[in-house]
Amino acid sequence: MKIRILHLVLTLDTGGLENGVVNIINGLDDDRFESILCCIRHKGELVERINKPIKIHALNHYKGITYSSIKHLRNIIQTDGIDVIHTRNYEAYTFGFFAGKALSGRRLVHSEHGRDYPFNKVKMYLQYVLSLFTDDIITVSGDLKENMVRYLHINKNRINVIINGVDTNKFTPRKPDANLLREFGISENDIVIGTVGRLVEVKNFPELINTFKRLRQQHNNVRLMIVGDGPLMEDFLDLRRKLALEESVILTGRRNDIPELLRVFDVYALTSWNEGISNTLLEAMSTGLPIVASEVGGNVEIIHHGKVGYLYPSGNQKKLLESLESLIEENDTLDTFSKNARAHVINNYSMEAMLNNYSIQYSQVMGIETS
Repeated sequence: MKIRILHLVLTLDTGGLENGVVNIINGLDDDRFESILCCIRHKGELVERINKPIKIHALNHYKGITYSSIKHLRNIIQTDGIDVIHTRNYEAYTFGFFAGKALSGRRLVHSEHGRDYPFNKVKMYLQYVLSLFTDDIITVSGDLKENMVRYLHINKNRINVIINGVDTNKFTPRKPDANLLREFGISENDIVIGTVGRLVEVKNFPELINTFKRLRQQHNNVRLMIVGDGPLMEDFLDLRRKLALEESVILTGRRNDIPELLRVFDVYALTSWNEGISNTLLEAMSTGLPIVASEVGGNVEIIHHGKVGYLYPSGNQKKLLESLESLIEENDTLDTFSKNARAHVINNYSMEAMLNNYSIQYSQVMGIETS
């Protein structure tokens, strides 16, 4: 008999957490597992990336926990015959707990994908209480696990770390698409520093743009490409105009050709104030890109400083500039880091290993022996 899993998220809007959910749904063994997706708000554009026929629910609920929303979710759980509810991050956790565990008695698996600790004290205490009745708790990085132990006081033995996996056949080094180079006006002599992410505050893109301004003063063949959309797009367009970087900073907006765009980059930059395990960082490394990343969260676990790229103290524009300059000025280092990054992902962050770990956790919470 298949294990029926309800993946409960706020939305499947573009983001690392959401991309990870899609990868799990697509990759789980159809002979052993059946996935059902429930979005508390709306579905989101990443639904289009699910490559198998599954049932998808959207509650269209935006007002916090209410009796009607809990009842709606409980009815879905019962009607669809759900065995395991897998919640992601705090909001989905509370919904899933009250509708699924408290009212429906289903197995509950909860994942943390990235959060600034400490946060609201009431919410932290509630999450601790919910954890006592949760069958399995997962984080995507060791750093997140340490924070849950430190701030939520959850026993470390109850938390499993499953690091995100990458499709290394999809994200692979190749010659960049000539049509993309023409679309963005990139010449063969240009050096492209790129990044992918939602245009939100935590990604700290102004630091990258401001640092790039200084880098451009010394290297006029450098371009910066930021792939993604979000609420701060107009702010970044204004900043680009203010710094007179309209010709050298490319803001692509939302794109569906991420593997191809990564091949346009020469260096991948990640300037976030906080990160769990960044899917796009791993995808960039799988594509063979040297990395410059802020020394926060899961970045420290992924990046071997001086072997696949450089870590710099978050907020330190001087160190960020030095790291970028070091890479674009030393071709031998760029090539070495590129090969090391690809090998590091293949050896440590394969999609197969991630899917196997989730399969084991789902089976164990149902009391099924795994070999």
